[in-house]
Amino acid sequence: MSRDEVPFKPLMFAHASHRGDLVLAQLIEVLQTMSLDIVADAFLRLPIAGKSDDVQAAMLLEARENGLLSASLGRFAQTIAARA
Repeated sequence: MSRDEVPFKPLMFAHASHRGDLVLAQLIEVLQTMSLDIVADAFLRLPIAGKSDDVQAAMLLEARENGLLSASLGRFAQTIAARA
């Protein structure tokens, strides 16, 4: 069985915390070592971790309404299309 499921596949990060940058940097290093194609321009940080369900829902709604979610997903999709 060939193990080519992961190498060179595009990856977009959606980070749900306002902290953890050191761990995130280490994860990026591991994933790059595994040859994943990390699309840095599509990085999305939405600090909802540890918040109540109502606050999370409000933050997600705001991110959708102000275009933050669609902008990140759009950059990710554009990168994938450009590399195809």
